[in-house]
Amino acid sequence: MEKHSANSAHTTNNNNWQPKNGWNGLVPGLDQLKNAIAVFGPPENEFKFGNGICYEFAKGTVKITTLDEKPDLISKIRVLAEPVYSDPLPTNLTELVEKYGPLNRTKLDEFGNIIYERPGLRSSVQLLSSPQSVNWVEFYLP
Repeated sequence: MEKHSANSAHTTNNNNWQPKNGWNGLVPGLDQLKNAIAVFGPPENEFKFGNGICYEFAKGTVKITTLDEKPDLISKIRVLAEPVYSDPLPTNLTELVEKYGPLNRTKLDEFGNIIYERPGLRSSVQLLSSPQSVNWVEFYLP
């Protein structure tokens, strides 16, 4: 695994993000679906997803997953890099590392994007763009 970290001269945040910080006021493993509804309004779509249900908010740009064994508890939040919320997502790999700290390059996905991870966070980054653009960021409780 390759570790990617920002040059300290360009780091604007102190990289203290932890999984317990979650995203946009929501923490997977702690917050419930009703908390997401309070933030985004009612889900626009829902569908069975593996061993749980995925709820889509904000025109599909935010996907929140719950598991069958804990149907009210948020297990994962996936956010496309397009929306702007109170906690905006980084738009490229450098900004991602500056905001969330060092990430491990773990694999290429089926679309040829690089997946970077650290405990509680996973992201898809476009391999062939310059700067390397963020497709989505996923938050989960490790």
